[in-house]
This record gives sequence, structure tokens and C-alpha cells, in this order.
Amino acid sequence: MKNYDQLTIRDHFMFGKICEKPKNSQLILRALLDVPTITISNTEVEKYYKPYSDNKYVRLDLLA
Repeated sequence: MKNYDQLTIRDHFMFGKICEKPKNSQLILRALLDVPTITISNTEVEKYYKPYSDNKYVRLDLLA
């Protein structure tokens, strides 16, 4: 188990905490996608999406 000060954005817990705020998610997505004009109003961390009625689903790390 790591100390809180040793965590980075690559850690699941820290990623969730950082991306809870739309402003942080907006900055991260702008950098990753190299798109200067992304506006985010709402984020959900670790969202499960089931597009069909069968048992398969997709887990999204971040839904913005």
C-alpha cells in the first residue's frame, strides 16, 4: 500500500479523485487529445455502460 503522497494519476484512486472535478478532466482531455476547445460540464468516474440487454457491458474510466 502506497502513502497518499506517493500516488500519481496512474493510480486508480488518484485518477478518480482528480477527475471528479470537470475542470481537471477538461485539462487532461485537452492535453491527451491535443484539442484546445473542450468544454466539460459533468463527469462520472468508473461508469458502467450496458448498451444491450445481454450480460456484456463496458466500464468507462471517465465519462465526460
